[in-house]
Amino acid sequence: MMLDKLELKQFKSFVNTHFEVYFEPDKALSAQLVKIEALKGDTDLERSPFSLIFETDQQDAFYTQGIYKITHPQIEELHLFFVPIGKSENGMKYEVVFS
Repeated sequence: MMLDKLELKQFKSFVNTHFEVYFEPDKALSAQLVKIEALKGDTDLERSPFSLIFETDQQDAFYTQGIYKITHPQIEELHLFFVPIGKSENGMKYEVVFS
Protein backbone atom coordinates (compact mmCIF):
# COMPACT_ATOMS: atom_id res chain seq x y z
CA MET A 1 0.00 0.00 0.00
CA MET A 2 1.36 3.38 -0.96
CA LEU A 3 1.63 5.66 2.07
CA ASP A 4 0.79 8.76 0.05
CA LYS A 5 -2.58 7.19 -0.81
CA LEU A 6 -3.63 6.52 2.80
CA GLU A 7 -6.42 8.69 4.18
CA LEU A 8 -7.88 9.30 7.62
CA LYS A 9 -11.17 7.66 6.64
CA GLN A 10 -9.36 4.37 6.01
CA PHE A 11 -8.43 4.16 9.69
CA LYS A 12 -11.78 5.16 11.26
CA SER A 13 -13.01 1.59 11.58
CA PHE A 14 -9.77 0.58 13.35
CA VAL A 15 -10.07 2.96 16.32
CA ASN A 16 -9.96 0.92 19.55
CA THR A 17 -8.56 -2.12 17.76
CA HIS A 18 -5.11 -3.60 18.23
CA PHE A 19 -2.20 -3.62 15.83
CA GLU A 20 1.07 -5.49 16.18
CA VAL A 21 4.04 -3.11 16.10
CA TYR A 22 7.47 -4.59 15.44
CA PHE A 23 9.70 -2.26 17.45
CA GLU A 24 12.22 -5.10 17.20
CA PRO A 25 12.61 -7.25 14.05
CA ASP A 26 11.13 -10.45 15.47
CA LYS A 27 9.20 -9.23 18.50
CA ALA A 28 5.76 -7.64 18.16
CA LEU A 29 4.12 -5.42 20.75
CA SER A 30 0.37 -4.93 20.82
CA ALA A 31 -0.68 -1.29 20.31
CA GLN A 32 -4.24 0.00 20.39
CA LEU A 33 -5.21 2.73 17.94
CA VAL A 34 -6.78 5.14 20.42
CA LYS A 35 -7.26 8.26 18.31
CA ILE A 36 -7.22 9.59 14.77
CA GLU A 37 -7.15 13.30 14.10
CA ALA A 38 -7.34 15.54 11.07
CA LEU A 39 -4.50 18.06 11.01
CA LYS A 40 -4.40 21.53 9.56
CA GLY A 41 -1.82 22.33 6.97
CA ASP A 42 -1.02 22.20 3.32
CA THR A 43 0.29 19.22 1.43
CA ASP A 44 1.16 18.49 -2.17
CA LEU A 45 -0.76 15.24 -1.87
CA GLU A 46 -4.42 14.76 -2.73
CA ARG A 47 -5.29 13.84 0.87
CA SER A 48 -5.39 16.05 3.95
CA PRO A 49 -2.81 15.56 6.71
CA PHE A 50 -3.80 13.44 9.71
CA SER A 51 -2.33 11.61 12.68
CA LEU A 52 -2.82 8.30 14.44
CA ILE A 53 -2.24 7.82 18.16
CA PHE A 54 -1.33 4.33 19.35
CA GLU A 55 -1.04 3.19 22.95
CA THR A 56 0.97 0.24 24.26
CA ASP A 57 0.99 -1.19 27.77
CA GLN A 58 4.63 -0.16 28.36
CA GLN A 59 4.97 1.36 31.81
CA ASP A 60 8.65 2.17 32.29
CA ALA A 61 10.25 1.95 28.88
CA PHE A 62 9.63 3.19 25.37
CA TYR A 63 11.11 2.85 21.92
CA THR A 64 12.80 5.77 20.19
CA GLN A 65 11.28 7.41 17.14
CA GLY A 66 11.77 5.49 13.95
CA ILE A 67 10.19 3.50 11.16
CA TYR A 68 8.54 0.33 12.41
CA LYS A 69 6.49 -2.39 10.77
CA ILE A 70 2.84 -2.69 11.83
CA THR A 71 0.34 -5.40 11.05
CA HIS A 72 -3.41 -5.80 11.49
CA PRO A 73 -5.61 -8.70 10.34
CA GLN A 74 -7.65 -6.43 8.07
CA ILE A 75 -4.94 -4.41 6.32
CA GLU A 76 -1.64 -5.16 4.68
CA GLU A 77 1.67 -4.65 6.42
CA LEU A 78 2.79 -1.03 6.71
CA HIS A 79 6.06 0.63 7.69
CA LEU A 80 5.33 3.86 9.57
CA PHE A 81 7.33 6.50 11.43
CA PHE A 82 6.43 6.30 15.15
CA VAL A 83 7.26 9.05 17.66
CA PRO A 84 6.85 8.47 21.41
CA ILE A 85 4.71 11.29 22.80
CA GLY A 86 4.42 10.37 26.46
CA LYS A 87 2.79 8.15 29.00
CA SER A 88 -0.86 7.83 29.86
CA GLU A 89 -2.40 5.96 32.76
CA ASN A 90 -2.55 2.88 30.52
CA GLY A 91 0.93 2.97 28.99
CA MET A 92 3.09 4.69 26.39
CA LYS A 93 1.59 6.67 23.50
CA TYR A 94 3.09 6.94 20.03
CA GLU A 95 2.07 9.24 17.18
CA VAL A 96 2.20 8.59 13.45
CA VAL A 97 1.72 11.66 11.23
CA PHE A 98 0.70 11.63 7.57
CA SER A 99 1.48 15.04 6.10
